[in-house]
Amino acid sequence: MKLFYRIIIALYITSFSFLQVIRAQEQAFSSSTHYARRMETFLKEGKLPTGKVIMFGDSHMEYGGDWNRFFHTDHLIINRGIVGDDAIGMYHRLSMIIKAKPRAVFFSCGTNDLSHNLPIDKVFCNIVKTIEKLHNGSPHTQIFVCSLFPLCPSKGVWKLLSGKEKMIKELNKKLEQYCFQHRYTFIDLYKKLLLSINSEYMNPIFSIDGLHLSKEGYNVWVDEIKKYIVTK
Repeated sequence: MKLFYRIIIALYITSFSFLQVIRAQEQAFSSSTHYARRMETFLKEGKLPTGKVIMFGDSHMEYGGDWNRFFHTDHLIINRGIVGDDAIGMYHRLSMIIKAKPRAVFFSCGTNDLSHNLPIDKVFCNIVKTIEKLHNGSPHTQIFVCSLFPLCPSKGVWKLLSGKEKMIKELNKKLEQYCFQHRYTFIDLYKKLLLSINSEYMNPIFSIDGLHLSKEGYNVWVDEIKKYIVTK
């Protein structure tokens, strides 16, 4: 009888541990204080005008500021980046963008997702889920998917991303293949920001802290997407 109970307890512990692993790989939506403040700001600004270009993403988008200054446009481009955001957070705020039926959305996401220690396949699925929701809700919107950036440890090490250079490359490859298969435009910024063709690190001139872009880094980004920005 004691052996029976020991077996039951062992099975329970094993099952519980397995569930904990599964739950660790799931990503529940939990907004940060900054996320909440940005959303409050967006709501105060009111309904988005239709037919605009939306810069949709995380800190890389938000830190771009007023993207109109790069293209000499007037109110054409709207910044909807949020520092620290990930695919799940972006999924939950898509409705206000879909309602505006933008002419184009530039999508930047994935780095924060990897920092949550999620497997690459889970991050990829979350990103695809968000892109598909956007496309289904606004099928005439052009979707441009920007690659993840390389890291630049010589300028700063981000603990939660340390050692994840190969994961970044692998996720970029999956996103590029997905875009090709579904006829979205993939913007390969990763290669443009590298120190050299044989390196996996960002050129230090393009980074301010090992992760985020400098003015020169944003200039690279602008050069890559300017042909897609309709200014007429």
